[in-house]
Amino acid sequence: MNNWKYDLFTGLGNVSTMQDVLGTATRAAHALGFNYCGWLSQLAQPLPKVGHLCFTSTEDAVHERIRQGRYDETPARRHCAAKTSPFMWTGGTNDSVFLQIPEIAEEYYSSGHRGGWAQSVILDDGLSYMFYTDSRDEIPMHELEQRSPHLTWVAAAVHARMLAFKTPSSVTLTFRERDILRYLGEGFDLPDICLKMKLSTETVEFHLENALYKLEIPDIRTAIAQASFMGFLH
Repeated sequence: MNNWKYDLFTGLGNVSTMQDVLGTATRAAHALGFNYCGWLSQLAQPLPKVGHLCFTSTEDAVHERIRQGRYDETPARRHCAAKTSPFMWTGGTNDSVFLQIPEIAEEYYSSGHRGGWAQSVILDDGLSYMFYTDSRDEIPMHELEQRSPHLTWVAAAVHARMLAFKTPSSVTLTFRERDILRYLGEGFDLPDICLKMKLSTETVEFHLENALYKLEIPDIRTAIAQASFMGFLH
């Protein structure tokens, strides 16, 4: 077995958070000649203030746009929302993806992202989950096709480990913690939540901090999305 496969296999066996899964996948992506990677989940219950659940190897403008759903109508996202076969793009100006969406592609390229690869799984509920990786450089299509079998292996391992978090065995949220996260995701601010729940600001903040601690996520928006992904906000 290649070293990166062994490292991925053993690494995924030792992760405790979804971000840890992405970190392990990023090391495999680096070994295959890519610079960035991410994992994106549709949410069963759309939350206007959250966007998608998205874990990325770097927090830059491109990944923020992906999280916000600004790239949902791109060829890669449309393909991965409907099909489970790999989708590849070279990152060049003559690439068919660039020609379909030149303005978005130029924005993507100018942010330091070029050639890439993506693949999704689609569950029985119709929701899709996408793993993607890309490079700072243009990658010829024949090279992407050569790497695709390895990336399919990585994607399958990452999807399996990420989706295991949908049925958490060790994380539990109280009803108050769930309500606060759901209200935040729906766009209510803390004063409104205090009024709705008839609780003091200190009490609401206490429950919110507890929820973030349990989910092991310091970012409120990602915590809301992950709680929804885990089924706590339905």
